[in-house]
Parts: sequence; structure tokens; C-alpha cells
Amino acid sequence: MALAGLAHLNKGFCFDAAGDEAFALGWPHVRRLTDESVDAFRSALRHLSEPDFDLSIHWPRPLAAALVHAWGVGQLFHLAPGSREFSQAAEEAAFSTVAPTPDQVRQYLSERLSRSPMWASERATESFVLLMEALVGSEVVVDAILEHLEGLDGHELNDHLVQPAWITFQLGYLLLRVPAAAAKEYQARMRSLVSGAGAPRSVAPPSHVRSLLLALDGARAADRLTDKDPRYYTHAVGDATTVRMRASIHRGWAFPDPRLVFLGGTDVLSSRAFQSWAKLPARDQRVFFEAVAPIKHPGVVTIMAAMVSQGTGTKPQARRWLLQHWDFAKPVLSELAARSDEIRDLLATL
Repeated sequence: MALAGLAHLNKGFCFDAAGDEAFALGWPHVRRLTDESVDAFRSALRHLSEPDFDLSIHWPRPLAAALVHAWGVGQLFHLAPGSREFSQAAEEAAFSTVAPTPDQVRQYLSERLSRSPMWASERATESFVLLMEALVGSEVVVDAILEHLEGLDGHELNDHLVQPAWITFQLGYLLLRVPAAAAKEYQARMRSLVSGAGAPRSVAPPSHVRSLLLALDGARAADRLTDKDPRYYTHAVGDATTVRMRASIHRGWAFPDPRLVFLGGTDVLSSRAFQSWAKLPARDQRVFFEAVAPIKHPGVVTIMAAMVSQGTGTKPQARRWLLQHWDFAKPVLSELAARSDEIRDLLATL
């Protein structure tokens, strides 16, 4: 049976059918596993120590497992004034390089859905869920999340818990990658949870109920319940006008998320966030490159040309991208070269 997200397939959005399908299924909010050899334990501790977790899409399988097991124990660090050391339980867990069992999935998600630890971040929380999905499958994770939520009362579902709510928010991506019939059943369970808990009617702090509504109702819920930050509109399927407007008028910092381009249209490529990609840290620039690279649009050619001419950390990758898509990129670059000496010089080197 077809996966639910494929109902939103936009043929020709990317250079190939694989890219079109990836975006319909939630790209770049997905993790893919590789067979790369890695010292999983040491790499896991290094990644977990970083304040801004790596949003890369591709991860070595043993490292993904080590990270998920370490996150799942709940108390990752012993925190004390001036120090932060890994807990023994987390270090022991990070030695495991096999996928978690269904029982472990339920245990880990129950732990993380119940409390909002000081060390957690949205980036790490999203990665925890998506790496787990990559290891065990979408339906196993969705079932575990909903089973936990169905065991909570209305007060607990409306409780202000930032990171647990962000786990629940990931349901919007996960449901794109389950069979369409299963997605309808999951959505019915989510509606039942909201109905039983009572839905907030105006701007509300993060909670499981708010996240359920964002995943179910997209832009309508984001407009009503949030501060309208663009990241809350990544489930806004079928409301391109609102997504485009929110991405365009947002004045704060926002990660340039290509999911918003898929949902809101290619005009989003000219929004403030996408124009300021060069201000991202080097690692995030590489993540942005990987996320935006499949899109077939002149605006992406402009971004790639800027990556090459500005000498960023993504210069080699962007140069290869331009050469790989030369037939598409050359007319765009030629037009840009008429107005820019920098692009003219770049064109001469390709």
C-alpha cells in the first residue's frame, strides 16, 4: 500500500523521481542509515556533548543506535555547578550498536515523553525520534508514542513540557511515512486524544495537545496556537499561501528549511531565512546544502553559485552540484553573470 505522504507528490519539484518522493515523505525531516565504519561509542559521546546537535540526514547505523540508546536512558548527564559529566547509565547505553527492541522503543519514548530535561534541545529531540524511526520503522515509533499519550490524563496532555511536546510534534513527519490506511487510523487516535483532553483556543505553551493539533491541522493550528514561527508550519500540507506568507514576513532567526519550500512554493527560496544561509555555522551549511540540493529551481542554482564564490565550507559540494546539473544551471548562471562580475568569474572556472 502506498505511503500516506505520496498523496502530496509534486512531480518535477526535484531533479529526479527519488527526490520528489523524498520531499513528499517529509524531507529533510528524515534520517537515513549508512554502513560506514565508525567508533560508535566515542562518536556518540562527542555528538551528545555538543550544544547544537548535528542535523545531518545520513548517519552510520551503529552510531545511530548508540545515540538512541544513550538518549533513551533519560538522565544523560550529571549536572553540577561548573561541570557536566555523562551518567554511567548513558555511557553504558552508548556501547550498544544494535537497533532497540520494540520494548526498548516504548521504554525510551515513555521516558522522554514524560519530562523535559535541562540538557535537551529541539535539534537533539527531533534527531532522537527520527534516528529511532530509521532503526525500527515508522509504525513502531508512532504506536509507542500514541500508546504513551493514551495513558495520560487531560491535565498531563496539556502540561507545559517543551521537549516531550517536540517529540509529539514529530508525528506529523512520521505519519507521512506509514501506509495511507494506517495514517488515517493514527489520526483518529490523535483526534480522540485531543477531544478527551480539551483543545486550547488561543496561543498556548508547548504541550502534547498543542503538538497533536499542529500535526493534524497544520497552518490553521499554527496560526491559532503558536507565535507563528515558521518551524511550526512544516505540517501545513495544502496551505501554500499561509506557509509562503509566514516564511516571508518572519523577522526573527529561522533555519532555512527546504520543507517550507515544498509546502509553500519556490518563492520561499527568496525569504529572509534562505537569503541568510551564509550566516549558518559551517556544519549547518553542510546540512542545508544536503537538504536543498535535490530541488530543481533557478533559486537553488543561485544558492550553489554563492556557496562556490563565497568560499564557504560547502564550496566543493556546491561546485560538484553545478557541474552535475550543468545543463540546467548554465542558463541561470549566464543570466546572473550579466549582472555580476563575481558570477562571471565563477562561470569561467566551471
